[in-house]
Amino acid sequence: MFRNSAEAIGVRIERTARNEIDGPLSRLHFDYAITDAAGTRYVSEIHELGLFTTEEMLTAFRRAGFNVQHDPKGLMDRGLFIGFC
Repeated sequence: MFRNSAEAIGVRIERTARNEIDGPLSRLHFDYAITDAAGTRYVSEIHELGLFTTEEMLTAFRRAGFNVQHDPKGLMDRGLFIGFC
């Protein structure tokens, strides 16, 4: 679980985030506490992200018409897909 907060111009926002893996999906759960002169309100959102192997990504790019290569190092040691039409 991760927690971040910020405050400016009389508004304070605290965000709590947690991650859940469900097969090929990664779900990011975000909960916000927003406090201002009117009080505190709570908001939530969920981001769903697909988890794919390198080969699945290469196949998807090729099916979409790209000539694609994969650099396993990339710009930040996280890998990089390079494609062009």
